[in-house]
Amino acid sequence: MNGLELDERTESFALTIDYAKDSPRPSRVFRAMSELIEGFQALDNDLVRAFPVRVESELILEDIQVGSLRTVIKNTLKGIDDEALKNLEWKKMVGGFLLQGKHAVLKWIEAREQIESRKALQELSEEVRRLAEGTRILHLPIYTPPPLPLLVKDIAVISIAVANLAPEDFASYEAAGAISGFNKAFHVDQEFAEELLTEETITNKSEVLLRVKKPDYLGESMWEFEHVGHIIRARIEDHDWLVGFQFQKVEVRPGDSLRVVLETTTHHGAEGEELVTYYRILKVINVRRASPGTQLELPPGNIS
Repeated sequence: MNGLELDERTESFALTIDYAKDSPRPSRVFRAMSELIEGFQALDNDLVRAFPVRVESELILEDIQVGSLRTVIKNTLKGIDDEALKNLEWKKMVGGFLLQGKHAVLKWIEAREQIESRKALQELSEEVRRLAEGTRILHLPIYTPPPLPLLVKDIAVISIAVANLAPEDFASYEAAGAISGFNKAFHVDQEFAEELLTEETITNKSEVLLRVKKPDYLGESMWEFEHVGHIIRARIEDHDWLVGFQFQKVEVRPGDSLRVVLETTTHHGAEGEELVTYYRILKVINVRRASPGTQLELPPGNIS
């Protein structure tokens, strides 16, 4: 690509869902549209990582049209590193890049039903880099391909959004004089994607105090805890303790804390970045009741 065409089309795009009239589950159309907009917002902010300067993208609603559900959205951009962006046309250039970048992602999705290899992801990331280079807004040609984990995340969000639609529905993206459809047959196998991207896995065990946010009373899902300021989800694998809890021999209420042996497994990518972390509670040591007005936190102690 030798440069993006500069006209009014570089600022706006349209998402259209042609839905079956008089069909059940009408909320599916609005849910899909809402999730697609959120997915495109995240995708835009990850695509602009191709530029070695700080640029933020924001989507602004311009119009909603009925018949088919058609939403017209405008890209607005804010350059943080003004000194690096000397070109006064940079907003149009980057805006055009974002429109073309979304087409590239959707065409990549259209050509397959799942992520088949790391190489395929790298090819998409490299295509995005070439599109960024085609803007020529920087004095030095320093453009970087978006990180693969972010592309996987964004592709998964788009796939989940489109999965809301019925078989007879059709969704499309229109921008820069071209139309791309959404491939409803595509899906992301999260475990397989993690396996493709993982270069190293690190597992640690530690004794920690976890504050209970949401217990699992049925024993069929994860518990939610607060841990060092973050919410984590973990399955309790201490069978004897769980039986006591489920038969009300042990009482645990939201706000109480569990002293546990926690196993943390973290997958890291090629650049050392954290891809995903999983938590398992191997043993529950005791329950600590919540004290009114007191926030409990215990620094983790490693188990040798």
